Amino acid sequence: MASLLDLPEALNFFLYNDLAPIDPLDMNIEISLTGKRQTAAIADATVERRELAPGERLRVRLTLRPFQEEPVPSRVIEIQIPRNYPRGPAVLVVGTAGKQIPPGGPLDHSLVQFIQEEPRPSPVSTLEEAIQLFEDYGKNTDVLLQLIPFGLPPEGSEFVKFDVFAGEVVRTDWVVQGEIQIPILIR
Repeated sequence: MASLLDLPEALNFFLYNDLAPIDPLDMNIEISLTGKRQTAAIADATVERRELAPGERLRVRLTLRPFQEEPVPSRVIEIQIPRNYPRGPAVLVVGTAGKQIPPGGPLDHSLVQFIQEEPRPSPVSTLEEAIQLFEDYGKNTDVLLQLIPFGLPPEGSEFVKFDVFAGEVVRTDWVVQGEIQIPILIR
């Protein structure tokens, strides 16, 4: 299952990737519509502790609520804090791993904008790696839990640690909506 919002990114990847030429001769896109809305809101996200040290695990209890249904039983996700993660304030962001339509904008206009966006350079070096990355990351049906350092990094050796990834991706059966932010202190 995928979201309609995943389609523009797939087309951009297919037509404008920066790794290898692809000359499509024919393209078919199959879309099926259901009578039931397949979305879920992030109902709650709580952390076991708000102060951690690099090398520890941040335990997050995540609860999703499918559209017009009761919340599903919560689950605990563990995020490994890398040993070289920068110390100081951080924010745990829990939200969809894919793109979201800005509030107030019409769907058709937003889809056209997504299709016309200039694709970002690929973070990998081969087309095979890019396909794997595209298939495994950044879908609207995934929940991304990411710990992001807050503010500007201090000077010196801590500055190079600022791009260290600390997070997890959770697959779901729904298109995920909403976002929760939780302040965390890395001591």
